[in-house]
Amino acid sequence: MAASRMLLSRPALAGGTGSSPCVPAQGGMGLRVCRAAGGAFPPHSGETVLLVSAPDREERRMSGATRTDTASRTIRASRGVISHAFVDRASLAGWLAPKGMTARIERFEPRLGGSYRIVLTHNDPGRTTPGKASAHSDIVEGRFVALVPGEHIVWEVDFVSDDPAFAGTMTMTWRLAEVRGGTEVTIRCENVPAGIRKEDHDAGLRSTLENLAKFVETA
Repeated sequence: MAASRMLLSRPALAGGTGSSPCVPAQGGMGLRVCRAAGGAFPPHSGETVLLVSAPDREERRMSGATRTDTASRTIRASRGVISHAFVDRASLAGWLAPKGMTARIERFEPRLGGSYRIVLTHNDPGRTTPGKASAHSDIVEGRFVALVPGEHIVWEVDFVSDDPAFAGTMTMTWRLAEVRGGTEVTIRCENVPAGIRKEDHDAGLRSTLENLAKFVETA
C-alpha cells in the first residue's frame, strides 16, 4: 500500500477500540498523527487526526529509509569452534544457506579486507518467487570489514541484481557472546534492501542460525 495522508474527524473513525497510536503533529494546529495498523483509531472526542499509512517498499527505497533485522540463538559450542565455521571455506558452504537453498562459494578470502562471492541456489525448481540474480539463484558479493576471532565478524554485502529494490550495501554483524551452556550468536543486518521482505528475511536468518547450530554441535 502506498503511504497516504488523510484528515479524518471523529465520526469517520467512530467504532475504534483500545488506545490510540497517535502523537501530536509538528506545527500544532490541534492535529495528531496516527499510523495505520489495520484498524480504526479512536481519537479524542471532536478532534481531527492526520492518518498516515505505513510506506511500501518502493517509497522506503525512494526516501532512503533503511531497515535493520536481527536474530539470535544460543548454540552449544565454544566461540572458537563457531569462529572457525566462518573462516573455513568448506564449513561456511555447509551451513550458511537458509533452508531450501544450497551455497556454492566461488571466491573466499577470510581476512580483514578480503572478499568473497557466494551463489545461493534454490533447491525447488518449481518455486514461484524468483531469485535476486536469476530465476533460481541469489549471488552475494561480500567483504570482511571486521574479523575478531571469538568475538565478532562484520561483512559488507551486495546482492548482484538488475532490480534496484535489491541495491545498496547491507552490513551484517555476527556477535559471539559466551553464555551458560554455550555461545549466544547474534546477527544484526543493517540497511536491508527494500526488496527483501522482512518476514522472509527473519525466517532466513533463523534458518541460518539453526543450520550453524546443527553444523557445530554435531561436529
